[in-house]
Amino acid sequence: MFEVPQNASLKRIKFCERGQARLNDAISAILRVGKLSNKTLYDWNLGEPEEILELLEDALTLARIEFEKEVLNARLEKDGSKDCKVDLPADKQNGYSAYASAS
Repeated sequence: MFEVPQNASLKRIKFCERGQARLNDAISAILRVGKLSNKTLYDWNLGEPEEILELLEDALTLARIEFEKEVLNARLEKDGSKDCKVDLPADKQNGYSAYASAS
């Protein structure tokens, strides 16, 4: 998915390598979560699958917000608005830790 041109910077190389590895890990983990649906192997209550899916969607939304924040900051900087910087609201800044403790 990630292309690394021959003259790529170290930061670009790191992004591509780590991005591909983390994306592969995330996809594998999500697919493993889906295997929990097998009622012959696992016992779960009717509301639990929806909770799991909502947590996954929330984590994806937080990741999307992080990227969108950086894109917006880059655009502001390109337009000369260096005094403006977008940041996550305080209640969202450590959002990932909530998911780690939910498991």
